Amino acid sequence: MGKVLYDLERRDKLEGLPVTNERRLQALLEPALATGLLVTPEGRSAVEHGLWGIVAEAEGRKGARRLFLSLGAGEPTGAFSPYYHFLFEEPAEGGPLRLLEAQHYFPSSSGYEGIEPPGLFIIYLLLFLLLSVLVSFWWVSRKRAT
Repeated sequence: MGKVLYDLERRDKLEGLPVTNERRLQALLEPALATGLLVTPEGRSAVEHGLWGIVAEAEGRKGARRLFLSLGAGEPTGAFSPYYHFLFEEPAEGGPLRLLEAQHYFPSSSGYEGIEPPGLFIIYLLLFLLLSVLVSFWWVSRKRAT
């Protein structure tokens, strides 16, 4: 959901919607920071890279509010594009936010988790060598048969 909201925001499709004020954002960020989830893949603080994100709020029939906080850290690149999602519940009678769910994602733009270009080169080289050996054996056996 966070990626969808981010894409809508980037395309200016959320223009005109109410903006969450600074005090409300701080109230949401405090419990998110307390989870210890806002870290980079290396374990450093993601806050150092600067946070950006979207807040979606919904109110249930009994007055309880659900708050979805989707954050990203820094400028998304192929090597660094973490996303953090938090779902909070705010009681109708007020009081502290209750964390319902929290997740973080460290997607890789290469499509191969953990395999970088040098590793791919070695894999492709080995496949090429294997194919070359097989074709060579086939060619030699064909020449001997004639």
